[in-house]
Amino acid sequence: WQAAAASARDHVQRINGLLGDPARLRQCVSTFFAQYAGEDKLLQQHEAVGLVGSLAAQLGVQNPVQVVGVAQLLFYRFDFDGSGELDEAECTQLVKFVLCKVRDSLAPSTGRKSCNLPRKDLQAEYDVQRHLGQGGQGAVYLAAHRPSGQQRVIKLFAKANLNAAVEHVRQEFDTMQKLDHPVIARVFDMFEDSTNIYVVSEPYFGGDLTTLVSKAVDNGVQPTEGWVGKIFRQVLEGVAYLHSQ
Repeated sequence: WQAAAASARDHVQRINGLLGDPARLRQCVSTFFAQYAGEDKLLQQHEAVGLVGSLAAQLGVQNPVQVVGVAQLLFYRFDFDGSGELDEAECTQLVKFVLCKVRDSLAPSTGRKSCNLPRKDLQAEYDVQRHLGQGGQGAVYLAAHRPSGQQRVIKLFAKANLNAAVEHVRQEFDTMQKLDHPVIARVFDMFEDSTNIYVVSEPYFGGDLTTLVSKAVDNGVQPTEGWVGKIFRQVLEGVAYLHSQ
């Protein structure tokens, strides 16, 4: 038992070492990508699975069958453009996700304790006002920022029940924090305490399109084709901005 535990810790350490060095990870993926991709520099599913398996073997992962299975299941999730193949950037994201999954299966607590996020007391900085919703990843609350009095939305992710690796939550935060567009909710902060991770963002109270149409009718506005078109234009402008980033 002790030998197995030591082996698991060793594998977790190797995986964390690679995940913690983005330049090394990209170089590692790039090397294998050149071996598996054809002249079109794209990977089909079986090629991506082979790449992930080879990388796992290089890291000495104990159960390569598990790694291959995860890669096969997740292939199309990382086919962001729907082409049926992965380019090098998409493949890198797949590799990162698979490594996080394997790492957390070997030692769930090890991957989740090292968040390296600012540590704050939620109640000291925010006045939590009401519960807005619940999802597979955690809960969402409306709160007031005590220093400014401004309203914020706080997403709470319990570390013990985190379905996604911390790296992916943080990556999403880092990406969202860089965005600056009037139709995309801004993200202000991300921090942790001993049990939870918190992501603080701008509240949007408009609701979905059905709610918007109902509110328009209630206020004497006729939702014509042109009116709806302007709404969709805003949505598409936001999507175009995201793709430009």
